[in-house]
Amino acid sequence: MLNLVGRLTPWDFCGMIQWLTDNADSRNVQDVYRQFNQIQRQWRAGWTVYHALCRESIFLRIGGKTQMRDDLKYAIFLGGDGNMRLRRNNKGGGEASDPSLFGDGAFYAENDKYKDFCQVRGGADNDTSDITCRGFRAGDAARSGAFFKGGTVDLAKGERFVNFDFALVQVLLWIMQMGLHRIIISYDIACKYHINFMERIAERSWPLMTPTEQSLFSALIVVWLVPKFHLAAHIEGCADKFSFNWTKNVGRTCGELVESNWAALGMMATSIREMGFGHRRDTINDAMCDWNWRKATGESIRVLKAFRIGQAMCARKCETLEALEEAMGIDLVEKLTKESVESNGSQYRPRVIESPSRMAILKNLQEEEAVEGQSSIRNSAHLQIPHSVRLSRSVGINMGIDIEMRQQMLHIRKMHMVTDGQKAELLESRRKMSRSLDMWFQSLNDFMPSDAIQELRCTEGDPENAFLGLPSDFPCESQRRLGLEALAIVEQQLRIGQAHDALKKLRTALGLKSFLIRRNYSTAEGSGNRVYTRSETQVDRATSQVQKWKEVYQRSYKALEHLRGNTQIPETNSTWSQLKELSDSDCIMLSEWMDDHRTWGKRGEMAEAKAASGGKGKRELAWFWKLEVTFNDESSPSEIRGAVDRWTTEVIRIEWLHAKASHARWDEEVRLLGAEGERIGKTFRYLENIWKGRQGLEEWNNNVTRGAAAFAHRQMLLFRNLAEIAEGHYEELRKESYPDNSF
Repeated sequence: MLNLVGRLTPWDFCGMIQWLTDNADSRNVQDVYRQFNQIQRQWRAGWTVYHALCRESIFLRIGGKTQMRDDLKYAIFLGGDGNMRLRRNNKGGGEASDPSLFGDGAFYAENDKYKDFCQVRGGADNDTSDITCRGFRAGDAARSGAFFKGGTVDLAKGERFVNFDFALVQVLLWIMQMGLHRIIISYDIACKYHINFMERIAERSWPLMTPTEQSLFSALIVVWLVPKFHLAAHIEGCADKFSFNWTKNVGRTCGELVESNWAALGMMATSIREMGFGHRRDTINDAMCDWNWRKATGESIRVLKAFRIGQAMCARKCETLEALEEAMGIDLVEKLTKESVESNGSQYRPRVIESPSRMAILKNLQEEEAVEGQSSIRNSAHLQIPHSVRLSRSVGINMGIDIEMRQQMLHIRKMHMVTDGQKAELLESRRKMSRSLDMWFQSLNDFMPSDAIQELRCTEGDPENAFLGLPSDFPCESQRRLGLEALAIVEQQLRIGQAHDALKKLRTALGLKSFLIRRNYSTAEGSGNRVYTRSETQVDRATSQVQKWKEVYQRSYKALEHLRGNTQIPETNSTWSQLKELSDSDCIMLSEWMDDHRTWGKRGEMAEAKAASGGKGKRELAWFWKLEVTFNDESSPSEIRGAVDRWTTEVIRIEWLHAKASHARWDEEVRLLGAEGERIGKTFRYLENIWKGRQGLEEWNNNVTRGAAAFAHRQMLLFRNLAEIAEGHYEELRKESYPDNSF
């Protein structure tokens, strides 16, 4: 507890014991550090708690095979990632002088076999050179976050496919024995990793699976996905195939839980890197044991809390989808449903040609900075800003822009704060914002000149009013004096992407609002007040989205103008020259614009010309609609109306697809949590019976001490207590579930 939670080292602990024994002259107290270090290592190796959260395998053993074909409830989620902080310095005599007391019976894969594999397939030297010094990789359950037995390896030459192959196959072989037929694997670069996976595990020089095992594995349904946070840095094609949001029967799994494991284990990095071969492995194994045990004992209450949130969100998403479908009409819904079934993941993206997004620009900037970082190693004298290995300029500025948008959203929420629940949510949002601001100001040293940091002014009061200190927040004359010119260029490019993103969202919101109002008035008379009210609710939501993205664009455009100063926009930068000032009159609905054109079309050209001479007449289509719909001087009104109609149809299609997918994922999450809640209690009952049987064997075996029988009895009571707690939480879950929920 002191080591893993309090981060207290054995050296400090023994020193504290000496001071407590004699704080007047602790030097005369016997030094017990070496003996204590040996004892605590042996104690760690003797109290191993394996993957207690593999509820799927235990539940199958106790009679769950009748419904194994359920792709949602009887699938297993795996997650893999590397951790470079848990490396070991190249010191000591390696495994020969400091072997692991855990051996191959804990979370690490079989050591001798892995070393031979790396020498044949990975090009690594033997352990004394040292196979454990560069990093660490582990596989865990992507929903519970617990570590799998045998799913951990050390890295020798960075993060390579062959290392992950070995760890993953050890877990897959164990899963194949369970009888499950669906496996979801979450990995940061699954889009590339999965391509030649079968070829790599069948490599002749060292096959990781036998031909029989390969045949069994090929018969399984294996779904490769990219964690949600990491997917944002991938190209759009990856989102079509590897997104948790668009994949059926995965619930609301994010795939990022392994990162929370690193947050806990990473705090031991400074002490682990100085340990010997075996001591380091035993410490990591012990930390994993503790992590799994904490996950196991707290899983039932976590599932209950998540279930309550899931039910509320599922009901909300269902209401949103029903209201949207009522506004759309049965014919359009059936048409879109048929198209959706026949399409792939690309259907969730707009089909129009889009301007460069902020994430696309960020990726290009990161690639440029990587090249700049390599050249800076050769010649650091030409750098304008010190290169940071922690946070680059583009990532830092992008982080500030994200925080600025969150501040803007808080301002909007303040204006619509009515109920006590909304006030409580606002306070929670402010708390999270304050934490993000602390991280932001701590990271400024990584990429911002010290002179600029010195001039940051402290802002007291609410976090949404905090001064961030982006280059656009400083006067133009101060940017050169403070060394912000390079950062200003980075912000300039990111702001261009942000502006185009905001315009895309604004067009979507205006198109949706236009469609809903037009549908509302055409169906309200014969559909009753209920449909009219629900449609009005959808219109209000679309209106709030229009206001939100209008303000985002205006703030971005204002920052761009401030960064530009008195200079002209480069002629080669067409994406910037397309942007113009956005007024409230520009943000009209498409239905209003189309009705206006129809009205003046009926009045004739003479009436339109007369009205135009007086400053009236038909309105022109707002400039931001023309960015992605090409018109020329010879375009007829019917062609323009046709293009706008296609835009509106596309907006409705995307809105409906996203609403439907969101409701489906929350519905899956509720059903999955219900099944998981039931398995937790059954898992502990299974373990209780295991120890109960061992207790009986120990009592009748004269060769075993009475202490072993007493320990078995104690473990039986422990798991009985945990089972009762988990079953109580599951009963609460069942009582709070909706009648139509079947687990």
